[in-house]
Amino acid sequence: MIRIGTLEESGLISQKLFSFRRKLVCSPSFFEKQSKVRKPQDLNNCRWIGIEMLPLSRRFRNRAGRSVNVNYQAKLMCDSVDAACQLSIAGAGLSSPPDFLVEEDIKEGKLVEVLPEWQMDPLNVYAIWPQNLLKNNLAFQFRCSLTN
Repeated sequence: MIRIGTLEESGLISQKLFSFRRKLVCSPSFFEKQSKVRKPQDLNNCRWIGIEMLPLSRRFRNRAGRSVNVNYQAKLMCDSVDAACQLSIAGAGLSSPPDFLVEEDIKEGKLVEVLPEWQMDPLNVYAIWPQNLLKNNLAFQFRCSLTN
């Protein structure tokens, strides 16, 4: 299996495949209404779009190495990052998708990056498998192809 995000203790074996950066984005019209957002702590009171499988918290770091944790209440919940992006474009709130999903929308002016001087922790992608995966099993071969 492939998993995005940290795996809680489960008895499964995991191996990190790669990670990707995220951007905090919203529509230009939503951004205009958030003029008081100057630092990560100001995001607590903003309207967020949450993803079902991800925690409702983000850690931000600036170039000086300072980190700030932001816990938020999502006003909308999605089960898809693509849906969260589309809701952000429509002005529904803040989302934090992978950078590669929103670069074009930012260039086209559909989205703006919020607090670009602060970066969120990257999101890691893992291959996970049970401890008893047989070596002659097709799933084992697939896992090997992912991790080599």
